[in-house]
Amino acid sequence: MNTHPLVSLCVVCYNHAKYVTFCLESLWKQSYKDIEILILDDGSTDNSAEMIRTLQAKSPCPIQFFAQSNSGKIGKNFNTLFRQAKGKYISLIAADDALLPDAISKKVSIMEQDANVQFVINSHIQRIDEYHTPMGPVWKMNLDKIKHPTAQDTLNLEFNEMHSYYLQGSLFRKSVLQAVNYFDEDMTADDIILRTKLARFLLQNPLFTFHTLHEVACLYRAHATNTSANLTRQLFSIGAYLDKYWPSAHVSRNFRDLVLNTFANEKDRIALYEQVSPIQSVRQVLSSISRQDILGPQGVCYKRKKIAGVLEIVTYKNMGTQTKLIRLWGRTLYQKISSYC
Repeated sequence: MNTHPLVSLCVVCYNHAKYVTFCLESLWKQSYKDIEILILDDGSTDNSAEMIRTLQAKSPCPIQFFAQSNSGKIGKNFNTLFRQAKGKYISLIAADDALLPDAISKKVSIMEQDANVQFVINSHIQRIDEYHTPMGPVWKMNLDKIKHPTAQDTLNLEFNEMHSYYLQGSLFRKSVLQAVNYFDEDMTADDIILRTKLARFLLQNPLFTFHTLHEVACLYRAHATNTSANLTRQLFSIGAYLDKYWPSAHVSRNFRDLVLNTFANEKDRIALYEQVSPIQSVRQVLSSISRQDILGPQGVCYKRKKIAGVLEIVTYKNMGTQTKLIRLWGRTLYQKISSYC
C-alpha cells in the first residue's frame, strides 16, 4: 500500500475566465498534496486560456495545459485528460466549480485500505452563485436516503431520476475508468453514461464495490450557461442515452415530463420534433400521450403542453355551444361540448 499515491485532477474549461482562478486555487489548497493538475481549454472565446497560462506559471503543483479548438464534447475532452493522467487515482471537475480542501484526502485513504473499492462519491453537494456564495442549504441527493447504496441503487436512480450522484469531486481508480473505456465520445450525454457504465461494471464484477460519503466535497456553480439548463440539449442527450443503454425499457415518468416540458418551452416545436423524432424513447413518449398527461383533475387543459403539429388543443364556439377538442397526430383524444350564454 502506497500511502501517498499520485492523484490526477482533471479540469475542462470553456469560457470560464470568471471562475477558473477560484477553481484551480481550490485544487492547490487540497490537504492531500500528491497531486497533478491537467486542464483542457475547449476553444474558449474569452480570455480563459491566457488566465490558465498565468495560473500555470505560479502553481505550487504541476499543471499540464491543453488548448484546442472548440469541440463542445465534454466527455471526449475529459477522455483526453484521462489518457494523459499519470495518477493511480483520478478526479474530475469543470473549471466553474471548486473542491473543498478535504475533498481528496479521505477518499484516497479509503481506497488505499481496500483494493476492492473502485471509487468514492459524495451524496451531498453545495450550489454556489457567480460570486461563490452558497445558494440555499446543502443539497442532499436521493442517493443520500439509502443507508448503504449499491451499484443497482445507482442504476435505478439513473433510469428513474436521470441522476444519482455528481462526478465532480468523486475519486476513481484510473484502472476502473480504463475498464469501462471512459466516456462515450460519440454521445452528447456524459455524466449519466459514465455512471451507468461504472454501475454495470460493478454488477458484472461483484467483488468490486464503491463507497459513499454523506458530506460535501464539491461546490457546484449554478449559472445561466450551465449545459444542464438547456432543456433541448438535455432531451436529446438523455433520449439517446436511453436508446443505447435501455433499448427495451418503458421510459420513466421523469423522462415523460422532460419530453413534454421541452416541447412546451420551445417556440419552434416542429423543428424540435424533426430534431428529436429519430430518438426511439422520445417517440415512445409522444405516441403514448394520454388524457392524464394533458388534463388536470377537473378536466382542464394544460395549454402549456400544446405541441404544434403534434398535440393540438382547440376551443371554438358555434350557436350557443362551446367545443373543446384535444387531438394527437390528428386523432381525437378528448372532446367536450358545453352550452354558454
